[in-house]
Amino acid sequence: MRANRVRVLLVDDHAVVRAGYRLLLQTAPEIEVVGEADSGEAGCRGFVELAPDVVIMDLTLPGIGGLETIRRIVQREPKAKVLVFSMHEDTLFVEQALAAGARGYVTKSSAPHVLLAAVKQIAAGGQPLARLQLRRVEAARHGFGSGLVFGLAFFPGLIWWLSELGLDTSSFATGTYS
Repeated sequence: MRANRVRVLLVDDHAVVRAGYRLLLQTAPEIEVVGEADSGEAGCRGFVELAPDVVIMDLTLPGIGGLETIRRIVQREPKAKVLVFSMHEDTLFVEQALAAGARGYVTKSSAPHVLLAAVKQIAAGGQPLARLQLRRVEAARHGFGSGLVFGLAFFPGLIWWLSELGLDTSSFATGTYS
């Protein structure tokens, strides 16, 4: 972060979507959009040229695609902070994005404040929503595909809020909360 502002690169193939992200992010004075890219290759170039603090990355991109773009960015800079912002809610996409090197994953069905908070959290070294998403992935691997964890997937804003309150969301999946 420079001068207390989080410098963000937006990578999404839809110009209207990027414009919407930009307008949303501009509502937070501590966030500055320094560039945009409409493909994986352009995202890699933008990362090198602009040195953003956070890259907001869609997964469905023309060219090399989002996952390969994440891999290349992280290969170039292992400490890169890539936040996936995708329509894909399936745990397979979450798992692949995290394995490629993304630091966080937020679905496009999330409330706008969730994206803003996730950008700030990832810039500060956190892993926004990825903990919950990773728990969902782990639950799926262990055969708990129909539990409360998956029901909660439809309420990402609620999960973020509970996490911000310091509640351990894994306890809701196991029923051990108190």
